[in-house]
This record gives sequence, C-alpha cells and structure tokens, in this order.
Amino acid sequence: MAVETAILRRNLGRFETAMVVIVMGILTAVFHQRVQRLEAEMDHAAVDLMINQLRTQLLIFQAELAIAGKGARLVDYDGRNPFALMSAVPTNYAGEIDGDRPEQMAPGHWYFDRRDGWIIYRVMNDAYFRSDLPGPGRLRYRLSLDYEDVNSNGRYDAGVDRAWALSVQKLDHYEWTGK
Repeated sequence: MAVETAILRRNLGRFETAMVVIVMGILTAVFHQRVQRLEAEMDHAAVDLMINQLRTQLLIFQAELAIAGKGARLVDYDGRNPFALMSAVPTNYAGEIDGDRPEQMAPGHWYFDRRDGWIIYRVMNDAYFRSDLPGPGRLRYRLSLDYEDVNSNGRYDAGVDRAWALSVQKLDHYEWTGK
C-alpha cells in the first residue's frame, strides 16, 4: 500500500507539472497576442500624432507665408517634403530616398520618396494592419495643394486657378484591425 501511494504521488506530480506547463503556454500565447495588439494601437496613435504634427506645422508655415506676403508661393510646395518644414524632425524620420522601397526601411520609420513626392510610414506590426499595397505594411501621404479649379480641368493652372492651402492627403485605403 505504501508503495502504491508513492507511485500515485509521483504520477500526480508529473500530471500537475504537465498541467502547469500547458496553462503557462496558453497564458504566454494570450499575453503575446495582447502585447502585439497594444503595439499596433500604439503604432496607430503615433501615426495619427505625426500627421497632426505635420498639419499643424503646415498651418504655421502657411501663416508665415501669408504674413510675409508670399502666399502665392504655396504652389512651390505641392509634393514637397513636409518634414523639411519642421524645426526639428522626429527621431524615426529616416530621410529622403528615391522610390518606394519599404523592404529596405526599418519598421516604425517615416521617409520621403523624392521621386513620387510621397511621405511614407513603414508599419511596425503587419498582423494588425491591412492595405491594398503589396509588400510590407505602409502608409502613403502626399503634401498637396488645395485650390479652386476655376477651369475644371483637374489640375492647377497658375493665373487661372486660385490656390488657398497645403494639406497632407492620404493616398491609399488602409485600416488598423483588431483581429
């Protein structure tokens, strides 16, 4: 009887150990998923914050042009790099490149494509992000001239159309998912 009890205790110990390992594995998987979701939410918030900072900087820049009597120069900034207008660029701004090469850019970084005039952000976590763009997850924006298209030809014509502002425009559909 004493031998049977010792065997039963030893087997029960192994069973308990196996259960602890299984429960810890499940808790680790759930924790990892929650951390990834929080990273995606932080990434989304950081993108929104940067776009708002760029828009605010544009308002200040446009006010400075207007005060200096150079409001007509807005046209010169269509498709330009808005980070160049900032007094201090963010630490996750990687600079200017020629062409959209997201696989060469570190996740969580902004860069400016000189060739196409795009502001691009490489998403940190693709698991909670969807876009129509092929390749790594990224967002594309453009500094665009807002104007009244007087002659309705779909493009700005100096001397005919009236430019009134610069804005940061989203170029592609994307969404942050909650999976």
